[in-house]
Amino acid sequence: MWPLHARTKDEYIQLIENHLERGETRPLEDALSQAFDDYDGEEDFAAWLAGVAHSSECPASGTMLARFLERYPQSWHPIQVDWAETLLREGRVDEGSNEARAYLHRLQQTGLSQQVRESEMIRYGVCRAFLILSAVYTEIAARTYSARILEYCLVLDLDGYWQRRLSMEYQRLKEELRDPKLAAADAKWERFFRSGEGAEDLLVACRARNFKLLARRIEVVAGNFQENPAYRPGDEELFQLLYQTDKGAFVLY
Repeated sequence: MWPLHARTKDEYIQLIENHLERGETRPLEDALSQAFDDYDGEEDFAAWLAGVAHSSECPASGTMLARFLERYPQSWHPIQVDWAETLLREGRVDEGSNEARAYLHRLQQTGLSQQVRESEMIRYGVCRAFLILSAVYTEIAARTYSARILEYCLVLDLDGYWQRRLSMEYQRLKEELRDPKLAAADAKWERFFRSGEGAEDLLVACRARNFKLLARRIEVVAGNFQENPAYRPGDEELFQLLYQTDKGAFVLY
C-alpha cells in the first residue's frame, strides 16, 4: 500500500528548517509547496507552512497565503495578517489595512480580548493587525485616529514586547502632531469624526492617494451623520466592515 503522505510532518519540518538555515531559496520553496499540497486540508500545518513562506519572503508565499485564505476564510491563524503585511510591502496600504481590519472584525465577533489573553498566536496576529490597520490613517494624515487604534490594542492583555512596540508607535504619532502642518491636517479628520463636517476635502485626499476603500468608508460615515445627527463613530467602528446591500447601497457592519 502506498503511504498517505510523501513525508511525515516532522520530516517536512526538519527539511524546511534545514533549507532555512542554509539559505536555500529554491529548495525551500519546493519543500513548502510540496508539504502544502501533501497535507492539503490540515489547517494548523498549512498555517505554519504559509507563515514560514511569508516570514522567509519565499517567492511562493503570495500563492500559499492566497490558497490558505481561500480554503480557511474564517481561520483564527494570522495568515490574513501576513497577507495584509504583503500588501503593505507592495505599497497597497489601503487594501492591506482593510485586510487587517477584516481579521480583527472576525475575532471581535468571538471575543477578541479573551482570545488575546489565552493565545500567543492570536495575540501576535492581533497586535500586528492593529499596527497595519493604523497605517492607512497615518498615511492619510489622520494621526489621532491612528493613535486611538493603538490605544484600543494597548489596553488588551499584552506581553512586554508588544506593549513597548505599540507604545513607541503611539509616542511617534503624538510627536509628529507637534508639527503645525500635520496637526492642521489631523484636525480636519477629527472634526469629521466628531460631526461629519468636511467630508469632501477628505474624499479628495483619499482619491488622490487612490485609497478607494477608505474613501467609500468616509462616504458611509458621512451618510450616517446625515441620517442621524446623534451618530458618533465609536470603538465599534474600528472593527466594522463595508458591505454592499442587494440594493447597491454601502453600509458598515
